[in-house]
Formats: sequence, C-alpha cells, structure tokens
Amino acid sequence: MVTVSTRLDPRGWLELDVRDDGPGMEASILERALEPFVSGKPDHYGLGLPLARSIWRRHRGAFSIAAPLGYGTLVRLTRPPEPC
Repeated sequence: MVTVSTRLDPRGWLELDVRDDGPGMEASILERALEPFVSGKPDHYGLGLPLARSIWRRHRGAFSIAAPLGYGTLVRLTRPPEPC
C-alpha cells in the first residue's frame, strides 16, 4: 500500500510524504538509490527516484529517502512557501 500525506513544518515549508509498506532497501542500494540506473529490483531501470528528485529540485525543493529493511520506504519532499 502507498500512503501520501502533506503538512506544513514549523518554518511554513510544505512536506509531502510518500510512504509504502514494501520491504525497504539494502544499505548498499539505499546509498545509491538516487543515482540513475540503480535499482534493487530485477528488471527495473532505476529511473523513478532520480527523475522525481530532479523535477522537485527544479521547484526549489529538497528530497530525502529513508528505507530501513523490513519497514518500507519513505520519500519526503519539502519545499519553501511561495513568496507573496
């Protein structure tokens, strides 16, 4: 299952969390998960996370990933508020 949630952090930045209940990632894969063509799954191209990070950064956002083995994966995207 995939869960998406949003909130504002104490600085007023948007936080968008995308969490799944999958197996998580081996440390060696997690270290390189944001590099193109790196995947822990057979027959996958490893482009989704690097592409998502690239797009989000173009919108002045920060991108982080946590995926401990056995606990799924959390991708957190943060972005400052738009100036008024």
